[in-house]
Amino acid sequence: RHMERGAVCWVEVQDKVGWWPAQIISVPPRVPEGRLRVRLFGKGEEKEIEADSESMSFEEPGVGQNLQKAPAGDFLSKAAHAQFKSAVVEAQRCSKEGGALSEESEE
Repeated sequence: RHMERGAVCWVEVQDKVGWWPAQIISVPPRVPEGRLRVRLFGKGEEKEIEADSESMSFEEPGVGQNLQKAPAGDFLSKAAHAQFKSAVVEAQRCSKEGGALSEESEE
């Protein structure tokens, strides 16, 4: 799977929703092989994750795209949902601006 510095991805979180949009800030060899360091959008929090089991492509067909419109019921509170929605907007913008990072051609 193609994960490079600056790319946007979903990372597994302990939140009820289960996944949160993040940007990759370090890749091997700066972090151990098979791991990534990411910054969570909207939270500003950084964490190191297992690349294969704890992350997936932001535009992953099906699951990744559905997550982008996760309903309020997937969150513990309205505030959490609002934070998630703004994180997703930020991630979408970042993903578009990535230019080479995105396969999608900009309309």
